[in-house]
Order: sequence, then C-alpha cells, then structure tokens
Amino acid sequence: MRGHIRARGKQSWEVKLDVGGRDANGKRQIHYATVRGSRQDAERRLTHLLAQHDSGTYVAPSQISLAEYLRTWLAGADHLAKKTAERYGQLIDAQIIPFLGRVPLQQLRPSQIADWHQKMRRAGGKGGRPLSPQTVKNAHRILHCALQRAVALEIVARNVCSVVPAPKVSAKEIPILARDDIAHVLRRLQGHRLHPVIALAISTGLRRGELLALQWRDIDLDRASLRVERSLGETASELYVKSTKTTHGKRTIGLDEDIVEILRQHRRRQNEERLVLGRGAARAKDLVFSDAQGAWLAPDTFSRDFWRLRKTLDLPDVPLRGFRHGHASICLAAGVDVLTTSRRLGHSRPSTTMDIYGHLFGPTDDAAVAAIRAAKSGK
Repeated sequence: MRGHIRARGKQSWEVKLDVGGRDANGKRQIHYATVRGSRQDAERRLTHLLAQHDSGTYVAPSQISLAEYLRTWLAGADHLAKKTAERYGQLIDAQIIPFLGRVPLQQLRPSQIADWHQKMRRAGGKGGRPLSPQTVKNAHRILHCALQRAVALEIVARNVCSVVPAPKVSAKEIPILARDDIAHVLRRLQGHRLHPVIALAISTGLRRGELLALQWRDIDLDRASLRVERSLGETASELYVKSTKTTHGKRTIGLDEDIVEILRQHRRRQNEERLVLGRGAARAKDLVFSDAQGAWLAPDTFSRDFWRLRKTLDLPDVPLRGFRHGHASICLAAGVDVLTTSRRLGHSRPSTTMDIYGHLFGPTDDAAVAAIRAAKSGK
C-alpha cells in the first residue's frame, strides 16, 4: 500500500506515505505527516501527497531551519567571489537570520517574506534604524538565490521569494567626473603620490582592483599600451589576486601621450625610492602602485585615502568609481562607438555599457528624425 491513515487521537491522524526506494541503511523510505481535523481532512492530505509524488513535485519533510540551510548553502557556494561571499554572509547574518532564521525552511510562506520586507524597511538597520530599499532588495536577492538552489535539490517545492517581489529601487544617477573637472583634478593632485594612479584611472577607466594589481610587465610605454590581466580583491581577513571580473576583462588598452609621460616619471621616482631602500630598480613583476615596501595597496585603504585627499584639496565630490564613469562618458560624448568603449571598460557585452551609460546619449532622437526625412525624400 502506498498510503495509509491511522487515528492518533481525537481529531488527530497520522498519514503514512511509502515513497518507494530504500535509504542508505536499506530501509523502505516511509514519510509521515500529522493532520488535525476530520478523517476526511486526512484523506484529502493523503490524496494530495500521492498526487505530488506521482507528478514529481513531492518533497520529503524536513525540520531544518532557514538559518541552518543558509549557512550550509553559503559554505558550499564555491562559485561566489570571496568579496561577494563575504557580503552575502553579512546580509544573511544581519538582515535575514534575525527575522526569519528560526522558521523551518519548508514552512516559509510568502506572507512571511512580505512581512520581512516591511520589518526591514522600518527597523532592519543597526540600532533599529530603517533600511534603504536597495539593502532590502539585496537581501531579498540573496534569499531568492539560496531558495532557488533548495528547489533544485528538491528540499522545497517552490521559491517563495518568486511570489513576493523585491521592493522597487529608483535608479540613482551615476556620479561622474565631468570633462571640465579633469584638468582641475590633475592639477590639484600634481606632486601627490596618488597623482599617477588617479591619472591612469581617468585615462583608462580601469576598475580600482585592476589599477592596484598592475605590474610593470603589463605596461608597454614604448607602444603606449596597457594589458589588464588581473585584479586585487579584499575581504576583512585578506588581500588576494583574482582573475578579471569577466572573460572580456582581460584586454589591451591604448594610452595617450600624457599618461605615458606620467608613468615614465612615476617609474623613475619609484626606482629612486627603491634604490634608497636598497631594493634595486623595479622588475617586470613588481607592482606599478604599491606601498614603500613594494607591497599591495589595500583597495579599501586606497579609497579612504582618496576620500580624505578629496576633502583636503577640495576636489569634486566624486568617488573613485566616478573616474571610470567619467572615462566612459568622455568616450561616448566624443563619438567613440559603444563596442570600443565596452572593450576598454572590460564589459562582457556592449549591452552592459548601454544599460549603464545609455542616458549619456541624450534624450532626443533628432538624428533618427533626420535620417527618416532624408530617406523619404530620396536623398
């Protein structure tokens, strides 16, 4: 018999389901469920379970909590970059487990997801402060990803985060270094140790980690070109070298004459400092940008140093990533095609460049109107 109902007490029934097969110990796989109500209720539950089993949607009962599952899932998520895994762990510990962690994974319901969103928006931050819609959306996305894996493993029958959408987030305008500000910034930075790396960021649009992972062998000053091969990552416990963000991240970028001269001067100064310290001239594998001992510059420390310098020198209120965005905006405004700009930035697809910077093309479609008019007139 595939299913059986047994009375356990007044208005309480045990539903037994033989799901077939045997476990690791050779015992038949029998699953049980308790139903409170009439025998008809128990019969309906058994019929439902049998239908699920026959359709392949049956999920064996489990009492594992959401907290237990999330920690196991994250520990096994080897595909995540170290920084991403660290950020996921922070959001899981701070924004998911305190609200939903005790709920059995299989008992998580859409109503609880909706309630979770509201609680986070009202008082989900440190000290009971409200959380931004973006943070709520990030936490929702992580839970959705984890539950999708549970569906694939047949631990749960559906992803409840697919039922309740994440909160909408208004698109923020990307902070960029305007064309007219570039000369001012470089002039103010003249003679400062950050001048070469900021100048290179403006000239190439490289990501922060890509700049800090550059070695002298990556730069051909005679041919005015730079090869991006790797990136420097950082977690709370370590600095590490990783491959570029996308397969298209490995790329060769042309350099303008000004930045070539800045890099030549930087290398001369670096060699002078190394000789004073008895370390000899920089070799091909040595870092282009490093501390006095030739070691990595931590990305977060680099950002903080620039933030302080920005205040001291009264530079435009643009973070480091604004130089990358500024580089893209200058290329597009000058008529550089999207494919070339995309390749310089290391995007996997030109469509990514369009999604991020499409607004820089302006709101009018005068060129399209003119082209249609010309076609209709036979010109």
